[in-house]
Amino acid sequence: LKPHFEAVVASRRKEQEMPRWVAEFAKAPAVEALEEYRVTDPEKKQKQRVEQYISRGKLGTAIKHCHESELLRMHCIEYLVKVGLLEAAIDLAACWWLPCVHDSSAAEAVTRRAERFVSLPPTVSVRLISCEEDAVCGIATLHSAEEAVIGLDVETTWNGKAVLLQLAMRDKIFLFDLIELKSSLEFGKAMAALLTDAAVVKLGFGGNQDVRLIAKLPAFSNFQHSKTLSFIDIQTLAADMRTEQRLKSQHRALEGLSLAKISANVLGKPVDKAMQMSDWKRRPLNSLQVTYAALDAWVLL
Repeated sequence: LKPHFEAVVASRRKEQEMPRWVAEFAKAPAVEALEEYRVTDPEKKQKQRVEQYISRGKLGTAIKHCHESELLRMHCIEYLVKVGLLEAAIDLAACWWLPCVHDSSAAEAVTRRAERFVSLPPTVSVRLISCEEDAVCGIATLHSAEEAVIGLDVETTWNGKAVLLQLAMRDKIFLFDLIELKSSLEFGKAMAALLTDAAVVKLGFGGNQDVRLIAKLPAFSNFQHSKTLSFIDIQTLAADMRTEQRLKSQHRALEGLSLAKISANVLGKPVDKAMQMSDWKRRPLNSLQVTYAALDAWVLL
């Protein structure tokens, strides 16, 4: 109604006449509230959307949604601090040249968040590898392990290029930097031997797609992903169990079947997916990314 009465007021002003009821209505709290809603509600919705993206583990999408808005960027930083992602907030603030204000409550939020999700035991070591010699040695360690079972996962860019490969044992996790190793033939040869060894069981989540992404790298030019042996896809396995229990089709059984949900059902806590859509091309990776990537492969065991 506000635009209508604004037009009425404008026309009366031209005639230098304004009935008292029109003037009083224009000043009424309801009209003022309408004006305030019109100005602030879109802004509020944008902030809520940023929060939703972060809560769903889509930090990269939340960052893109902020565009060039300093207001949304500040809200994004503040919300990250609030939900216990302090390091991500500090990194983002530095990138945007904005302040990241936090106090002791931020550390408490980090602790509370850690308690809600699955975490790596302190006895598990994590090693980030970016040179060919270390990569070959790392794969040899995995290949010769007594317990011939490894967890496999891959992190990608927004357009689906593999940039990080995670291979996990019970007590060791290796993170291979595929940006540096993508053309290493020795690395590709050692990795192909591991994937095609039937004696070593490989566990993945939607892992067939991960192996296809690896096979596209120059280092794997002589490797065919179809030759991968002893590969168990946890997602497909869980979907099969759903199908048997609820008589669902395979396609429907896969719907909403995430690693976080399976982790919550089996381990009692979900996996924290907040860094899932972060920038995996950035180097160095921050500690939240390293922990997330390591846990994504280790939890499969």
